[in-house]
Amino acid sequence: MSVTRIGEFRAAEGEGSTLADFLVAVRSAILGSEGAISCEVLRDRAERDRFLVIERWQSIEAHQASVRNIPPEMLKTAMALFAEAPKGGYFDDADAFVFVLPEYNHGFPASIKNAMDYLSHEWADKPLGFVSYGGVSGSTRAVQLLKPVAAALGLVVAGEVNIPFFAQYRQDAAFTPPESFTDSANLMLNRIAKVGATLKAGRKELVAA
Repeated sequence: MSVTRIGEFRAAEGEGSTLADFLVAVRSAILGSEGAISCEVLRDRAERDRFLVIERWQSIEAHQASVRNIPPEMLKTAMALFAEAPKGGYFDDADAFVFVLPEYNHGFPASIKNAMDYLSHEWADKPLGFVSYGGVSGSTRAVQLLKPVAAALGLVVAGEVNIPFFAQYRQDAAFTPPESFTDSANLMLNRIAKVGATLKAGRKELVAA
């Protein structure tokens, strides 16, 4: 199973552009390393001195070994560019997803479609559940429109929970739905777990092949 490494970097005052150039150069070294799948360098639009580097690797060991591909003098130079010590961690891929969404003008939010299109292959052969909320329709139209999109990306829809007139279940800052919705959600999650186990086994067979 692949692993994702997310690193956070903050530039010293006046060093934002220089740090950006350094991270782009490091990206090239990363992509040339054995076991590297992808690497993105992102710069915060609000805080221009903040950067994220999102890497996908075949294993943690492959990432750790890749450090040898970065010239020591380059790393030494970079230390002066940081306002603080870089932060980072490893994240496993998700085995299932639940989308929580409203409905706008009989359709789904553009943000969800954008996320699905942006990630693309990360969704493949994994189960998906929907929790939709809205007025009289409970956002069912948005869910139905998203199902063919999910199928095109290789997602397997394993259930849905539709909540009409959701505002009536809000009490102060809490959302307190009736027991029937909770039961439906538990049934959906159980089905996602069962379908997910089968799909996960299939993904392992594909990797082994």
